[in-house]
Amino acid sequence: MSSRAECVFSPAAGAAGCRHFSTRYTTTPYLARPYVNVFNPKDTTQPAWMSDQQKEYSKVLFGKPIAAHPVLVAQTIHNLPDTGIPQVAVVGKSNVGKSSLINALMHGKEIARTSGTPGRTRHLFTFDLSDHLSLVDLPGYGFAKVPKEIKNDWAVLMEEYFTRAKRLERVVCLIESTRGPEELDERLWDMLQEKGRRLMLVLTKVDLLKPMDLHSLMMRVVVALQQLPPELVWPFVHAVSAREHLGVAELRCSLSAIASDHRRAAGRQLVKKGETPARTHR
Repeated sequence: MSSRAECVFSPAAGAAGCRHFSTRYTTTPYLARPYVNVFNPKDTTQPAWMSDQQKEYSKVLFGKPIAAHPVLVAQTIHNLPDTGIPQVAVVGKSNVGKSSLINALMHGKEIARTSGTPGRTRHLFTFDLSDHLSLVDLPGYGFAKVPKEIKNDWAVLMEEYFTRAKRLERVVCLIESTRGPEELDERLWDMLQEKGRRLMLVLTKVDLLKPMDLHSLMMRVVVALQQLPPELVWPFVHAVSAREHLGVAELRCSLSAIASDHRRAAGRQLVKKGETPARTHR
């Protein structure tokens, strides 16, 4: 791991975590952290979803056996089943690192495969983690060389899914940190607002950024999210690197809170007797 990455995700986090950069920058990159509170960026208080209990549950959850559902396309999205399991949809532009991140969340198990031709995938894949949580892998968007037919299918698929999904709790929008949010990303945010869906922003490939660059990007993203209806925004922006495995554990905890809240509300236990945290496959 590079010294750059270690600074970004130091145990102390916040300003103290990057103190040795203060001689190089007039502003300390205090937002170069695994997660930042959208509505109070300077707050470094540990959120409830980062408790020790949640950390243990997240390890167990993402190590559970995975059940894959039939592939759905624009023409069959009306067959989307209601399994009663809370869903998290993952979406982003082509080459944003979506498959790599999903696999990293699963402790290195390769359940999501990258298409040989960027932007050509037009399917919806659903992966159930037992009966606790369902990850929905949506096709990438924004690849310039994609035929108009595929772009139209993508638009129909997304529109129908966001309209029909009954258990969708969050839409995780991945943003490549070296590019930042672009027009197509913001169009997606608009669609989610129209559908009343909750947006969660995750910055990918942050190992490619210097701490001050990540700080600046975080500031830009936070300002943009503050303009959206607060009830439709997950109040934390996450920063991750699937390659260096930075920020992935924190993202697991955040997503696992959806499952734990759902199970507690239903009076169901989180971890069965004898279940142990998963071992990494990396």
